Amino acid sequence: MKILVHVLSTILIMLCTSSLLSAKEFVIADGGKARVSVVVYQDATIVEQTAAKELASYLGQVTGVNYPVYKSGSEPVGMSRILIGQSGETKRLLGNIDWNKLRYDGIVIRFTGNDLVLAGDRPRGTLYAVYTFLEEYVGCRWWTGTANYIPSKPHLSVDRRNQEHVSPFLCRDTFYKPVLNQYPEFSVKLKLNGHMEPVPEEMGGHYSILGFVHTFYPLLPPEVYSKDHPEWYSLVNGQRMFDKAQLCLTNEDMKKELIKNALKWIAENPSAGMISISQNDAVFPCQCEKCQAVVKEEGSESGPLIRFVNSVAEEIEKKYPDFRIETLAYLYTRKAPLHVKPRHNVIVRLCSIECDFGSPLNSISNASFYKDLQDWKAISKQLYVWDYVVNYGNLMLSQPNWHVLAPNIRLFANSNVVGLFEQGDGYNNDSGFSHMKIWVMAHLMWNPKLDEQKLMREFTNGYYGAAGSYLVNFQNLMSAAVKRSYYNLPCFNGETFYFMTQKDMNDATDLFDKAEAAVKENQTYLDRVKIDRRALDFMWLMLGTYDRSRAGKSRGMDMPAICEDFISRGVATGNDFEHEGRYPQPKFLKTLRECAKITQIPPTTSKPKAPAEVRYLRKSDWVDLQEDKMIIYRTGFNSEVVLDPDASDGRAGLMPARSPGWASWMFLGTTQLPIDKPVTVYASIKTIKKSQKGIAFSIVLWDRKNNREVTHRAVKLEEIPNEGYINYSIGTFKLNPEWFLHVTMPKLEGLVKEVYVDRFFFVQK
Repeated sequence: MKILVHVLSTILIMLCTSSLLSAKEFVIADGGKARVSVVVYQDATIVEQTAAKELASYLGQVTGVNYPVYKSGSEPVGMSRILIGQSGETKRLLGNIDWNKLRYDGIVIRFTGNDLVLAGDRPRGTLYAVYTFLEEYVGCRWWTGTANYIPSKPHLSVDRRNQEHVSPFLCRDTFYKPVLNQYPEFSVKLKLNGHMEPVPEEMGGHYSILGFVHTFYPLLPPEVYSKDHPEWYSLVNGQRMFDKAQLCLTNEDMKKELIKNALKWIAENPSAGMISISQNDAVFPCQCEKCQAVVKEEGSESGPLIRFVNSVAEEIEKKYPDFRIETLAYLYTRKAPLHVKPRHNVIVRLCSIECDFGSPLNSISNASFYKDLQDWKAISKQLYVWDYVVNYGNLMLSQPNWHVLAPNIRLFANSNVVGLFEQGDGYNNDSGFSHMKIWVMAHLMWNPKLDEQKLMREFTNGYYGAAGSYLVNFQNLMSAAVKRSYYNLPCFNGETFYFMTQKDMNDATDLFDKAEAAVKENQTYLDRVKIDRRALDFMWLMLGTYDRSRAGKSRGMDMPAICEDFISRGVATGNDFEHEGRYPQPKFLKTLRECAKITQIPPTTSKPKAPAEVRYLRKSDWVDLQEDKMIIYRTGFNSEVVLDPDASDGRAGLMPARSPGWASWMFLGTTQLPIDKPVTVYASIKTIKKSQKGIAFSIVLWDRKNNREVTHRAVKLEEIPNEGYINYSIGTFKLNPEWFLHVTMPKLEGLVKEVYVDRFFFVQK
């Protein structure tokens, strides 16, 4: 009897446990058999049919079981179902779902009884629900268009966790080569649906903006209209401009012709849904009396633009009531108007091109952009943002902006932004951690509440294997270096990465050494690490003033070998675009090889000679900053450190005449200067002249916070009596840590041969 009771008790416990498990879990496969049927309705759209096929295919890959797709009514009786898409039965089962709240692209994952419903807003929502289910419930991952992780689970069950989600952005767009034309199906898995993701209709299609951007001239080509209608184009300094300018936005005849041409564009592609009526990629707005009267009344050049676009949008609405009209708030039109508001069918696309991308867009350094964003938000229910996430000055570098991506996307989500275009590297295949940035940004655009650090680690662990954690730490190291440096990080940054100290570069090298060692037995992972290491190698090549002995030590490579590997690997992998749409020029490659040969000038051990201006002052009354505290910009290109017996410490920053612009400079925020007392600012400079007239160089004090010049002194050749060092004063100031000081070479060739900067020094008044 005791044995019987024990057996019965055991059976009862097992039945109860099984019942509890079945209540908590939804079983998809068990013991090599399918436990669900995939069902699509008779009236399913083509996208919903694609969704059912995709689900069945991936479930089959995961479980090793075949999952046919059944039409509703033909599925096996008594088996749990996964119901795909909207239908009468879906709506009956879900009951309380407000489908209107799922616009746009919203998803529903709902367990009801023994069934599961995967559905969403049309056209794309159901397919997005399927991919969300496969990713978040089943464990599938798609890292790139060719790299993924599909788990093997012959026994597959998932938690009965319901979910509804709508992205705050109806349009989610990036500009990266891997999601442009190469792998549109990968774009769908990332839920990217913008103009630059050409998703086919069977996978939901994408938003298309007729003209995309800068359409004034495409709509009214000067070569067609300027001869007979010069008054349609910008009046600048008393003359009409037909090249790299704009339209006269108060000209009624011009507007009529533009509307006619815009309607023709729409008639040829009525399903696009949006047309761009936007300024050219230039400045020079019209200065005619009527246009400037509107500018004065509205307080901004955006005034005549929005009035003009509103009137165009009104006419388009008469024939195409659901069409949206997009325009730019860009450069000279970024500031919102005082009175006019965009019409309900007008979307303003605000551009952040001037911003500091090392700080969030709502930070002090981006105060002017943040104000513009809030001003546009106040007058427009639908904003679009054109944001910039790479370094267009040199695409070979990795833009260290990981710490601002998520805060910026969350800011946009809370600012009436319905469309987001994150402009990345559309030229290289996979340089500068681009795959990681695509994946992380796409997930954040779909759900801005996600944790960016978790996303970064999830991607790197999947894409780089055991090397992943080291590469996340590398990105965080660079971000931390930017944050502590007071450095303004533009999107046209050239080779300006001097926020990285010697220690930062050594630590970064250690991280890549460990990353390579961690995956040395896996060639796929190792190749991925080596491609992304090019960004660090490029920095080493340019930092000729640093000790570069550790750059290639673990690889047995000196700097010339690193240079050749950098160049050849870029060509072999399709990662050799230097600038937007431009390969490295022969001159660039030649100079890069010369940079690799530069030998670091060792620090001086002698005490620098004091300048005459401080001869009778106490040491506490002045501060001396030698070339080791300067940023020697673009070593080998614009400047380098050399031995110079004439310099106060035997070393100086040499600026040859081959490249005009900034060369030797420093951030005052990284120095130990007094900021509460007035100081007189000096620069000690030697000039080797080639001419006797003209500007030899300029010394500039710049306020990065307010993006303005504090002062500058242009030194003329005729002021320079000899080829020795001269101490030039540029004035007395209470210094600000947001300022920086730099010496600029002349733009005209043939004036100077070389300029040497020995020191900057600061004397308390």
